[in-house]
Amino acid sequence: MSMTKSLFVSVLLASLAVAGCDKAELEATKQQLQTVSVERDNLKAQLDASKQQIAALALQVNNLQAKLAAAAAALAAPDKADKPDKKSGAGGKTGSAKPSEPAKAPAP
Repeated sequence: MSMTKSLFVSVLLASLAVAGCDKAELEATKQQLQTVSVERDNLKAQLDASKQQIAALALQVNNLQAKLAAAAAALAAPDKADKPDKKSGAGGKTGSAKPSEPAKAPAP
């Protein structure tokens, strides 16, 4: 019986050792999971902040493009209004002034 008893104790000790290793491994895995989860949450927060910043910058670009278009239109409009056709008194001929070059809009 002592042989059976010692075999039983050996199996019991071996299973406790294996269970102890599994417990340590399980705890290490839980810790790693927690660390990865925190890192994922931080990255998600950074992504959301970046998306908001991109939306704000896109709005600024649209506003600046609208202002640029309005400024270009304002520059073009006075050129046409400043050059009215003048008729000369002799024979109804129009003046022979050189036509001015249209205003060039700055490149975006």
